[in-house]
Amino acid sequence: MIARFSTEETARSWFDAVLDKLDGTTLLTAGATAPVWWPPAKEPERPEWSRRGELPANRLGLFVNVWAEITDPEQFFDYSRHYRWTVEHAGGLVLVPGPKPFQQVLRGGPAPHAMALMAWPDEQTRHAWYHGPLYRPYRDQRHRASRTSNVSVRALPPRP
Repeated sequence: MIARFSTEETARSWFDAVLDKLDGTTLLTAGATAPVWWPPAKEPERPEWSRRGELPANRLGLFVNVWAEITDPEQFFDYSRHYRWTVEHAGGLVLVPGPKPFQQVLRGGPAPHAMALMAWPDEQTRHAWYHGPLYRPYRDQRHRASRTSNVSVRALPPRP
């Protein structure tokens, strides 16, 4: 399950209330807090919402959670700072950026070295990004710097 809370206290309160209904590992992690870096040459293509760090709701149809075991920290942290613009360019969002600015294991474990969470309108958009030319050099860098496990989760439709 992936859930978004406005504060750490709200997340912990929810966790305490449902603790007996959860199984497996539960992480509390901070989401993206600043606009994504874009290469200067690509800035003219940057959507206005990205400059303000907004999260357009029409991109929240599929969540992809990536857990990373880092094998080359320098390369991985460079990757983590620079790949995000390709996600936005392709139609997705980076909700949790990668290296853990704040991450706690609330239950289970162990936690990954790093975790990213992306949102996409649908699987086709995500697939096109992953196999596309803009992400390819970053994907190759990630493969050299880490081993990952990826899980895709479809979003629940809004309640009527």
